[in-house]
Amino acid sequence: MNLIEKHYPSVKTWELETSAKQMNNHHFYEKMGYQIFFKTEDEYGYEKRTGAVEQVPDIQNWSKENTEIYKVNMAEVLQQQ
Repeated sequence: MNLIEKHYPSVKTWELETSAKQMNNHHFYEKMGYQIFFKTEDEYGYEKRTGAVEQVPDIQNWSKENTEIYKVNMAEVLQQQ
């Protein structure tokens, strides 16, 4: 997790989801500084803020063009090292 976070230093907020049944994942993510931001019977969502929290944008004027979204595969990042 630290390797991926360091590989993408411009990312301010990391979000991930895991099965509610994967208790080892929950312990690991919380140990890495992630906090639960949603949970259902089947799934948990975790979030970690790594940068300064910026002012909340005006949602009414939001557009995809002003947003960067990264989908990271940890295995691919490790192979590049």
